[in-house]
Amino acid sequence: MTIFITGDYHFSHRNILTYCKRPFKSVEEMNETIINNHNSLVSPEDTVIFLGDFKFYPNTVREFLDRLNGHFIFVKGNHDSSRDFKKAGIKLHKNLTIKVNDKWQYFLVHNPENAKKGNNLVAHVHEEWSFKNEKDKYMINVGVDRNDFKPHKLQTLILGDSDIFFVTIDFGDYKINFG
Repeated sequence: MTIFITGDYHFSHRNILTYCKRPFKSVEEMNETIINNHNSLVSPEDTVIFLGDFKFYPNTVREFLDRLNGHFIFVKGNHDSSRDFKKAGIKLHKNLTIKVNDKWQYFLVHNPENAKKGNNLVAHVHEEWSFKNEKDKYMINVGVDRNDFKPHKLQTLILGDSDIFFVTIDFGDYKINFG
């Protein structure tokens, strides 16, 4: 079982093609490319931490989620409606904290403006930057616009090729351990 992290799929968001200069001729091509890229890396048994902006139109969460491999954990983005996710039976988290190998803590938020002092994994900024260090906030952009429209393997993103990988995801009222 592998943990992936990503964000900013923006399924069916036609204007994102222009706003972010996405290299697709149509929103349908974008949707299909992202789904195919995702499923080529993520197996049904894997976990995907998604840092916001999953889809654009109301009532389409389940439509896209049913086509994607993996067990999803969602952090709310500015285009994500709590009502739509609740209707689909999915909880949206405001933010999350993970601890890697009992050493390094990372805060997971959609918008870098909500980052905390320390290490942060973020989305929202699309193609603007990959890494940023600002006022003691080290931020890595995990959105698809900076990774060829594919999710990141969390282990590789944080540790490179290290074989030792243990992650605790803190949901506030409970924790889940992986590895």
